[in-house]
Parts: sequence; structure tokens; C-alpha cells
Amino acid sequence: MRAFGHLHGGCGMRGKFFRGAAVAVTLVVSATTASAQTSQLNIFGSARVFQQLPGAANNLIVDFLPPTLGGNGSVFTTINPADQTGVFSFLAPLTMGLNTDFVFGTGPTPPPTTLPSTILTIGGFTFTGTTFGSGNVPGTPVILTYDPTANTTSATVNVLGTVTGPGLVGGKFTGSYTTQFPGIDPVTLQTQIESGTVLSKSISATFIVSSVPEPATVALMGTGLIALFGAVRRRRTEV
Repeated sequence: MRAFGHLHGGCGMRGKFFRGAAVAVTLVVSATTASAQTSQLNIFGSARVFQQLPGAANNLIVDFLPPTLGGNGSVFTTINPADQTGVFSFLAPLTMGLNTDFVFGTGPTPPPTTLPSTILTIGGFTFTGTTFGSGNVPGTPVILTYDPTANTTSATVNVLGTVTGPGLVGGKFTGSYTTQFPGIDPVTLQTQIESGTVLSKSISATFIVSSVPEPATVALMGTGLIALFGAVRRRRTEV
């Protein structure tokens, strides 16, 4: 009976230790997971899509409104608060930002948008584009896709870059700007724009940002883990 009781007590001590160790392991995993986080930002705005001069060789302009050709136009976070996650979750619906007008093409006038450059500022965050994605419209990063059932052409521009702002260290983003042209196919759309037609459109954009916590946050994690291991060691000593 005495031997059994001694064995039982030993198991109890090991049980307490393993429970404490399990908590520590769980927190280590959590800290590792927290070393990289994903945040999402959704914005919308209005723009004029046109060419300053008619002709297929001239540059395509996406002029965010109010019209400030070569400058910045207003954009806003979406109405649904759940659309902003991670470091952007504190941004209120309809927070205003400024988006740089885009100029695509190989012509000299107006000068095409060159990267790296700032493309968006909003809520204390600055998005610097470094690379546009590939497009299927010659000389541009514009991707045109056509839905024959709905007779709608979608235009998308993808951009990669970095972002700085509250809570961000080493933030990298993938952004996608999209607009719809209902009742028109891609060939007709290009013909209209090249002939000088100005199209006013709503444009939305989604940014997916990967980042690491600020150094202070990581330090707090480390302090918490050290305290936890100390508590586990004291528990073993007391038992």
C-alpha cells in the first residue's frame, strides 16, 4: 500500500509537470503563429477611365475622382466593418484615403505610372507599389475577362508592394483593383476607349497584407513565456 501510494504521488507530480509543460508548449506554438499575421483591407471609389488622346498607341488613364489627373483621388473603406481585418480592423467604415491615379501604356503623354511609388494612403497606412501584375491588354497590366452570359467585361489590375503603418513591421501586400463594364464585350470596350470615350466607373480594391508583430509585442510574448516556465519550475519544486 505504501509503495502504491508513493507511486501514485509520483504520477501526480509528473501529471502537474506535464500539464504545465503542455501550457508552455501551447504558448510557444501560439507565439510562433503570431510571428506572421494576415490582414485585409477593402476600399472603393469612383474613377474616369479614358485616353487623353484617341488612338490605340496612347496611354490608358484611370483617374480617381475628384478629377485630379496626375494626382490623387478619394477612396473609402467599405461600409461593412468586417471587411477590415487584422491591423486594419480599427478603421471605421467610410474612412477616407487617397489613391494615386494610374496611367498605363508605353506612350510618353501623360507619363506612365512607374514603380516603386506610393499608390495609396489611408488611416495612417502607406502602400508602396513595387510591381504590377501581368495583363492581357498590350502594354498594360490590365486583365480583361468576359462573361458572355451576363454580357459583362471585368477589368482587373494586380499590384504587389510593401506597406507601413500602425502595428506593421515588414508588411507586404497583394492588391487587386476591379471594375465592371456591363453590356459590353472586351473588343467593343477597347474600341470605345481608343476612340476617346470617357467611362465613369465604380472601382473596388482588396489588399491582403502579411506582416509580423511590432518588436514590443514580440518582447511581451517572450516575457510571458519566461514567466510561465518559471512558474512551472516553482511548481515542480513545491511538489
